[in-house]
Amino acid sequence: MQQTILVVEDEPAVRELEANALTRLGYQVLQAASAEEGYGLARQQQPDLIILDVMFQGKDGFALARKLHSLDETRHIPIIFVTAKDQPDDMARGFAVGGKIYLTKPFTEKNLETAVRSLLPSGE
Repeated sequence: MQQTILVVEDEPAVRELEANALTRLGYQVLQAASAEEGYGLARQQQPDLIILDVMFQGKDGFALARKLHSLDETRHIPIIFVTAKDQPDDMARGFAVGGKIYLTKPFTEKNLETAVRSLLPSGE
């Protein structure tokens, strides 16, 4: 069964780049342009992994991760943060709210692939 990854990113170009790379790797990709949309999709679709930006209008990805990890139905879903916030305090906060991996922008497709495969060994 094909594994599903939810990409939550408000920047369309970055979201498409991530989605295209993940699709090429054999994953089914769901996309959300806001934290609110990502929250709804995560609860409805139960993806195998979430790739989450940190900076959104009004809400941040850290708050979304905390909210998802407080719910029984979504707390098991691993989260990879992909963000321009590259300070040690930001990274520590990401791990504190349940992130498994913290990638900083700009990133390469290989960085993304390595991070995803470390949590989901096969896209097939």
